[in-house]
Amino acid sequence: MRIKIIAGNAALDGAIATANGKATTHTFTPLEVLYLAEVAERMLEDIGLAKRAREGALLKALSGAPLPNAYKYRAIRTHVTIERGANCWFLTGICTKDYAGQVRPFRNLYLTPEQDCEVVALFRKQYGVSNV
Repeated sequence: MRIKIIAGNAALDGAIATANGKATTHTFTPLEVLYLAEVAERMLEDIGLAKRAREGALLKALSGAPLPNAYKYRAIRTHVTIERGANCWFLTGICTKDYAGQVRPFRNLYLTPEQDCEVVALFRKQYGVSNV
């Protein structure tokens, strides 16, 4: 699956609706997936990765908000994986899972080894090493 994440994409809407089924409370909507792509792009900007080097980065996320301890029902949550293409983000994986108890939502960014080397090189330019 590789669906372009843009507003109004019927394929994106359909994939999310199919994955979520009847669940609506703790799941991602198409608008939230669009927002995830924007957040992921900002994360890449914040670490200083050049636009030409962003292709292949992944963001994996779990939907929902933290549930109170007294919440006794099971919560269906959406897992999504989005991947940075040459110019935009694509939905590459989506599924739902049924959780009971405390499960925290997350957003994790994954870089390719080449991107990691570039970011580390950028970071190392910011400081020197003293032999004191």
